Amino acid sequence: MVEIEMPANGGYLEGCMTIPGNYNTETGVKELGVILAHGREPSDWRGRLLSELAVGLARAGHLVMRAIYHPAAPEETREAALEKAADVAATSPYARGVTRWAVMGIGCGARLAATVGQRLRSGVAGYVFLSYPLKEDQSADPTAPLLALPAPTLFVSGACDPLASEHALVELAPRLAAADVRSVVVQEVDGHFRAMPSGKGPTAGVAHTVTSTVLDFLAAVQSYRLDACKLPRLWRTAGAAATAQAQAQADAAKAERPPLKRPECFRPIPTGPPPAPPPQAPAAYAGQVVAPPHHLQARAGAAGGAPVLNTQALLQQAAAAAAAAQRPGAARPAGAAGNLAAFLDPAMAAQLATLLLRQQANVAAAAQAQAHPGAGAHGHAPAAPSSGHPLAAVAAAAVAAQQQQHLLQQAAAAAAAAAGGGGGDGGGKAGVAGAGVAEALQSALAQRVAVPGMPGVPMKPPAAGPAGAQPQAQAQAQALQQLLLQQQLQAQLQAQHAAAAAAQRQASGGAGGDTHMADAGAA
Repeated sequence: MVEIEMPANGGYLEGCMTIPGNYNTETGVKELGVILAHGREPSDWRGRLLSELAVGLARAGHLVMRAIYHPAAPEETREAALEKAADVAATSPYARGVTRWAVMGIGCGARLAATVGQRLRSGVAGYVFLSYPLKEDQSADPTAPLLALPAPTLFVSGACDPLASEHALVELAPRLAAADVRSVVVQEVDGHFRAMPSGKGPTAGVAHTVTSTVLDFLAAVQSYRLDACKLPRLWRTAGAAATAQAQAQADAAKAERPPLKRPECFRPIPTGPPPAPPPQAPAAYAGQVVAPPHHLQARAGAAGGAPVLNTQALLQQAAAAAAAAQRPGAARPAGAAGNLAAFLDPAMAAQLATLLLRQQANVAAAAQAQAHPGAGAHGHAPAAPSSGHPLAAVAAAAVAAQQQQHLLQQAAAAAAAAAGGGGGDGGGKAGVAGAGVAEALQSALAQRVAVPGMPGVPMKPPAAGPAGAQPQAQAQAQALQQLLLQQQLQAQLQAQHAAAAAAQRQASGGAGGDTHMADAGAA
């Protein structure tokens, strides 16, 4: 609760504002606030009923503003005080989320609320009158302010209140202009909601009953669902309501009061979800290599890890075999050694690596031409498509594999020919050549199992449009090419291992022959 002072003509007015506990959050304060006017008793605004009612409404999220004025003050002064309190509440930073107000009063404060509610510059969504004095003697016609109220109205009265009987409300209902009129009678209480006949109170039970009744009505008003409100409804005629509403609109037009301007920073906080961003056009395709699907990529990774390790091990064995063949005293035939040295020469190994890379480039170019008919790779002539399916590049890869197998068979034949024996010079040359070809093949094979985009292999991103609309099929083709290259790698390693084993056997056989010949000469 916050007590405030409002400037007035030559002085100030007092007010009391009850603020919800989580007012600093976006949804802490509901969009429906409450303006409350007390009755003739000076202690009404601090009494148990209004205090518990204000606290209960604030706990439910409603901002409650109470105007404090002396009951003996003139009628105009009290009306001005209540109107001033409503304007201050509407422009308060605590009420930045409030867009509509419910005007409430008790006793003569209820009649004051009905009079001032028609002149408020803030939007009024409903009225709540506690013990409205329908038979007050000090006013000529206490029901006159009620006839022009168009907003939904709730009457809460005590069964023992002589100024607000239920029978009088039923008679008044056809004359009201309100869109919906509800009435709740609390049993065994008087106009101040004190228990009868003891006159004590208001009790906690009565305060809870009044608070829950008001909350039910405000919830229906806030959600625009008065049809779902279960409070008793009074009967009224549509003709009288339309006439009274037209009269109220005419009276409001005559007043010509300027609308209440709220500062820009106090505009209501939006309660709904943030608006969705406008759809943006897809960005232009940037050159990149399309990765294969996850299942093919995982399969290729699992199948490619072991062959790489096997490649290194076999190449090391081949280098060791070549070094063993280089030992002094190892003899080889000149013819076979010449053939093997000619094939295992470093220049020949470099040509073999270049041929392998060129074949892989041809496979990639064929797949690219198949995916993009009519387009060349880096300015070269476009490859003719062999089939309408994107996976037709597998056939080109198979042809390349056959060529590589033919080269490996030649290497195996040369190694088998060298197995017949040779001289020391041939063994030395073969050892040097074996080390050179191991290094060359290791470099070539490392390049072949490298990631896409390595030097010597043209890669071109698919163009945007219909030709680039099949990234999944292209990715599958690339994944299949990776698997096929791994199979070729294994075949090459097996042939190289066979050649190295034959060379090692020949080296061991030649050394044994020389030993026997030396023993025979000594004998």
